[in-house]
Amino acid sequence: MKLKVLLILMLAAVTFTSYAQDGGIRGKVVSRNGRVVLSNVQVKIESLGLTAMTDKDGNFIFENLPAGSYTVLFSTPDFEDLNLMVRVGDKHVQDLKSVIIVPSGQSAVLDDAVFAEFDSDSSSSDTQALPSSLSSSKDLFNNIASYRFSEMRFNVRGYDSQYSDIYLNGIRFNDAMTGYGPWSLWSGLNDATRNQENYTGLEASDFGIGGIGGMTNVNARASQMRKGFRVSVSNGNQMYRFRAMVSYGSGQLDNGWSYAFSVGTRQGGNGYVDGVYYNSYSYFASAEKLFGQNHRLALTLLASPSERGAQQASTDEAYALFGNNYYNPNVGYQAGKLRNSRVRNTHEPIVMLNYTWDMSENTRLNAATSLRFGRNGYSALTWNAGADPRGDYYRYMPNSDKTQIVPGITTDETIYFYAMDGAIAKGVWD
Repeated sequence: MKLKVLLILMLAAVTFTSYAQDGGIRGKVVSRNGRVVLSNVQVKIESLGLTAMTDKDGNFIFENLPAGSYTVLFSTPDFEDLNLMVRVGDKHVQDLKSVIIVPSGQSAVLDDAVFAEFDSDSSSSDTQALPSSLSSSKDLFNNIASYRFSEMRFNVRGYDSQYSDIYLNGIRFNDAMTGYGPWSLWSGLNDATRNQENYTGLEASDFGIGGIGGMTNVNARASQMRKGFRVSVSNGNQMYRFRAMVSYGSGQLDNGWSYAFSVGTRQGGNGYVDGVYYNSYSYFASAEKLFGQNHRLALTLLASPSERGAQQASTDEAYALFGNNYYNPNVGYQAGKLRNSRVRNTHEPIVMLNYTWDMSENTRLNAATSLRFGRNGYSALTWNAGADPRGDYYRYMPNSDKTQIVPGITTDETIYFYAMDGAIAKGVWD
């Protein structure tokens, strides 16, 4: 009899224990924007070493969890990470219903063409370099400073953009000579480079210790690009008139591969300043392979070839003669066609190889190498052993006591001119 009672008590204890471990967590992950369900979101309970991915309907579930409190981490590219504290009871699956995650801050689209008007011959003042504060973040002051004041008039904490470190896939890409960030190298690749990590000031991160002006790491790998096919076409009235982009991200496939590509173009004709135009193309391709659960290898190629006409500052006298304060002395006529003598032409492809090894839960090894090559330069007039052909050259101005008249032109009025490659654009002095 005693043996029977003992067996009953042991069976009850085992049954109680199994019920105590029969808890769970389930839910659906959606975006804050439109409550769209999100697939392939990583849901992780780090304390138990458990990971799940949301299905095509955004659902996930953890079963047979011991009773207790757990921190559940939700993470996916293009969205802010979310940590939730969830309490699991006995014999109960905790239903979180809809878990809302917030899209991460997108970098402000300030393209190379926006700064063509401020072009300078000095590479040290190249205003294409945009500091990391030009992307939205959780910092209210940086948000207002970046979008309201504009970096053209405001430097965060008074520091120039050369003091902000810019990384691409964990490699620092600031110019070796000037220190400025090369944002124009991947301008136009919005879909491929929108996943960024931003740090303010001297703060340590997984990829380096930032400069006094902050730090930005652009994650441009196939696994970081949001899954799906996207096409966008836009028209505007600023420096470029037309933009089109086509992008695709495969997400991580069952065989461990991830693929992504993006191509785009931005085109702009002459605006209110003669000769200032903008023609740009961009391309991006990346492939990434997951080996086992701990090793990743990624190959990335990207570039943003562009051509743009630059504006040159002039004098009040030249503006008065031309009758327009938007006179551009870089511009002249050749064979009846308006041309700009000062054209910036760039094409600097970047090839990168990244390797990641998750050695343990708290240790990760990152190794990366990159190759950057191509061209980046301006065209300019030359006048070897000849007269200066620039239209606003001071000796051609009416107020100069050494005015030169162009030989071979018959007219009843005095001529000022701008010559380029033997062609002359004529104007009349009063």
